[in-house]
Amino acid sequence: MSSLGALVSTIVEKTTTLSLLLGQQNVAQPTFTEDGHNPYQGENADLRQIRYDIVRAAQDLLRLAQGPEDQILQLAWSSADTSNFGVILQFKVAENVPFGGSVTSADLAAKVGLPEDVLLRSLRYAVGNGLFVETAPGVFAHSATSAAVARNQSLRDIALASTLEQAQMLLRLPETLALQQQKKEGAEVPYAAFNLVFPKYENIFECLAKEPELAMRYHLYMMGRVKTDRWSTANMVKSWDWANVGSKAIVDVGGSAGHTCMALAEACPEAKFIIQDVDKVALEQGRQALSSASPSLVERTSFVQHDFFQPQTVSGDIYIFRHIFHDWSDDDTVRILKALVPGLINGATILVSEGIMPEPPATRTNALDEKQILIEDMFMLAVHNGRERSVEDFVKLFKQADARYEYITTTGGTDGAFQSTVEFKFKA
Repeated sequence: MSSLGALVSTIVEKTTTLSLLLGQQNVAQPTFTEDGHNPYQGENADLRQIRYDIVRAAQDLLRLAQGPEDQILQLAWSSADTSNFGVILQFKVAENVPFGGSVTSADLAAKVGLPEDVLLRSLRYAVGNGLFVETAPGVFAHSATSAAVARNQSLRDIALASTLEQAQMLLRLPETLALQQQKKEGAEVPYAAFNLVFPKYENIFECLAKEPELAMRYHLYMMGRVKTDRWSTANMVKSWDWANVGSKAIVDVGGSAGHTCMALAEACPEAKFIIQDVDKVALEQGRQALSSASPSLVERTSFVQHDFFQPQTVSGDIYIFRHIFHDWSDDDTVRILKALVPGLINGATILVSEGIMPEPPATRTNALDEKQILIEDMFMLAVHNGRERSVEDFVKLFKQADARYEYITTTGGTDGAFQSTVEFKFKA
């Protein structure tokens, strides 16, 4: 067990090392001021490791210094933080604070369309969380964090969907589980917390098809994630040997507009790409986006409407399932894998690109890289009644679907990447 003194020693030691490394790379030391918004951009694995060593020790020190009562109350009231951040995002507050200057609450309220009293209360709460600085009574400027919010559209897109629809579903999860446990014979119960928030729809995919504003926010959320290092498709490119694919056919199952295959195009300059999705709109978006690509890539790429619960009709060499299975229950995942079999040739490769749950026993998770997969697991439970899985979970499901699936290896998932690549072969 770590003591207060031991944790302080670790923090001092690691912080000294971090400061020296930043100096060697001619990177400014991190600060809370506006110009300290992104001191770790382009960091290497060593720097990231030291930074997270500090975070882990600091979080443990914070918890020991707080004590159990404060930890419990902070957890119970954390929805207030999410709600406040949602207000800042929804009303574009950060974008309307000038860089290198300040703004009065009256002027800012007029710009964002909130009553000044409500804006002041929201801003002062946000200042307590490190967003913005009140330089004089009623006068506000950027902090490093609020400046990052204002500058980074991808982060805003991720955070907005997270503080709106996702937060609502997560907060309804305890109620959903209670209703499921108390089910009376013949009574209808919600399949997921999603159904309590959106009772008109069977699942989120039906909802997105009929709610254009929500669908756009969801699309921006997904695209925003792909533009970050943590969820970038570049992680999949780096995690597997694409150089030896040659002219083989790669089938992206549930591939939406085809951004995964487009990311692989340079690594597989001769491969044929078949993007499959049930959503005709997403496929058409992919076709339009591809029209500006090289003629060779256009010729090698096709978009095909396909429901992955129905028998696979394309016999490819490599099948990609990127962020697909976590949306579905174990039973539905087995159905998808069984439906794939009719299209599989002997030796076909199946690649699963998802976050991988750590093996038990669980430990304290202080750094975001450690906690991210657990956060995603709660999202999946609330939104889809789905789940994130361990490698062992995937092996069991593949074997349950068909004994001819053979597990090969797992790669990736390092240096801050969320996804790993789990490889299977089909041995007919």
